[in-house]
Amino acid sequence: MSIVIADAGPFIALARVDQLALLPALFGEVVVTEAVKTELLAGVFAETALLKAALSARWCKQQPKIATLAERSTKLASNHLIGAGESSGIALAQYYGERATPALVLLDDARGRRAAQRLQIAMIGTTGVLLLGKQAELVSAAAPLLEALKRSGYFLSERLIKAALAQAGE
Repeated sequence: MSIVIADAGPFIALARVDQLALLPALFGEVVVTEAVKTELLAGVFAETALLKAALSARWCKQQPKIATLAERSTKLASNHLIGAGESSGIALAQYYGERATPALVLLDDARGRRAAQRLQIAMIGTTGVLLLGKQAELVSAAAPLLEALKRSGYFLSERLIKAALAQAGE
């Protein structure tokens, strides 16, 4: 089973549509890095209470202490022009990969996704999580959730929405 590492974006998006419960239902445990935790607890999101509750839930694990992770994360951020959350999650996935432990990064940011792809890091976005939730019959329909995300200001391209709805059979 893969270690699942979450960036802040999917946490925020799933909180906006009240679907954070999909994470433990689909993946069991989810790891967040210190940078992601800091971003989520900054208190600038309407969903801060939900995010705080998720971060203190038993299924949400804090990254292990790894001496080289900060340096690796900084290098990734600089080389790929990505934020601290994205770079720390990708760096942690690389660390696990070097130890033959599969890792999956929950990541929505386009630059972060391109960096993960170049580094051959497995990833899934919020839309993918919602589709997995539908396949597992944990959500009845993806369309209302995607529309709610879009209405909330979360960027989803029309192309992504069409592809997701086609995959969901909606």
